[in-house]
Parts: sequence; C-alpha cells; structure tokens
Amino acid sequence: MDEKSALSSRLKLNISHAQLSALGARPSNQDALGSTVQDGLVCFVMSDGTGGHSGGEVAAKLVVEAILAQFVQEASFGARALRSYIDCAIVKVAQNKKLSEKRRNMSATVAALMIDLSNRCALWAHLGDTRVYLFRRNRLLSQTLITAWPSAL
Repeated sequence: MDEKSALSSRLKLNISHAQLSALGARPSNQDALGSTVQDGLVCFVMSDGTGGHSGGEVAAKLVVEAILAQFVQEASFGARALRSYIDCAIVKVAQNKKLSEKRRNMSATVAALMIDLSNRCALWAHLGDTRVYLFRRNRLLSQTLITAWPSAL
C-alpha cells in the first residue's frame, strides 16, 4: 500500500446515525425525519410541529421535504447553501398556510445537518427547540442551544 492510499484509508470518515421519535405528552406525533446522500454530501433533517397547533405535522413534513429536495437539486455544501435550504422550507410552509384556515398558525422547528464526506467537515443549523447532538466514541461532546429565529417556519 502506498503512502497516499494509507493516508486515505486512515482518514476515511465513518458515520453512524440513529433516529428516534416519541409521542410525548401530545395526542399526536408531529415529528418528521429524513436524510439523503448526494455527490458525497449527506443531509439529515428533523422537524417537529410547534405548540400543538393544527397542521404541525404538515409543517414538519413540508420542512423536511423542502430541505431535502433543494439539497438534492443543488448538492451544494456551505453555510449559504444550508441557509438557502432552510429559507426554501420557510417559503413552503408560508405558502401552505394560505391554503387552509385551520393551518394558518402551523409552524415547525428544524434541525439540519450536512456532512461533506470527502473533506471531513459538517455544518448544522437549527430553529426552535430541536437540537443537534455530537457524539464521539459514545460520549456527548456538544449540543446546540435553543434559539429564536425572526421568521418562524
């Protein structure tokens, strides 16, 4: 094995992930989860309807679908790209709110994580109380904090 191959195999990025969604104290589960791989980039998205408002499950599903669709279409990695994916989701939810009086107050939280496998780096964003956790060797290293965002999803 030459030096370049040895370095490449040593630097290989191994990712494992798990998804967990629980009903909690509400009458319905408004969680939506999704992930995809495109051109060596990985995107994970989790969204949850907020405040038990009618249509929260619709908002969460729209958020996940919009972010993943935009990610697949653009397959771009960077803070600007991630922001544009989230902005796309905000627009989709806002458009859907106009379709039904019952959904006019629907909203959702979001946590999105993108990983560039080749360059071994990650970016994440979240709105609301849906968080991103970093575990390494079965230890929690960090978690994002709860944040407010000027325009809710």
